Amino acid sequence: MNICILKGRLGADPELSMTNSGSQVAKLRLATSRKWTDKASGQRQERTEWHKVILWDRLADIANQYLSKGREVLITGEIQYRQYQDKDGRQVWVTEIHGRELELIGGRDTAPGTAPTQAPAPAARGGYTPPAASDIDDDIPF
Repeated sequence: MNICILKGRLGADPELSMTNSGSQVAKLRLATSRKWTDKASGQRQERTEWHKVILWDRLADIANQYLSKGREVLITGEIQYRQYQDKDGRQVWVTEIHGRELELIGGRDTAPGTAPTQAPAPAARGGYTPPAASDIDDDIPF
């Protein structure tokens, strides 16, 4: 099984676009953090990982409506790897999370350190259909 569950905050507003076949696609940059205390030094440590998340059709529309930089979300999806040639002819490998479920955490306008202004939007599930290779814009890396 290929299942990935990420809970984190958006590093930028979603980038919404359309594929050649007319499907909506939203690209998200999601930061997840882990905090711990180093046993040797006793110092608090934190590590942040950045993830490229792709949402399709209905989920892309929801992301465009409700998400913005700093918003906390829970995304369930699958890890996918792909490669493309950049403008200089080099092979580039990309790791992406293709989201199948999206849950908004906190209120609509919640950003770090602020109180929610509305009740949270419900969780959403997308009918994910992998895109054709020709639908992915390989000229612009994520």
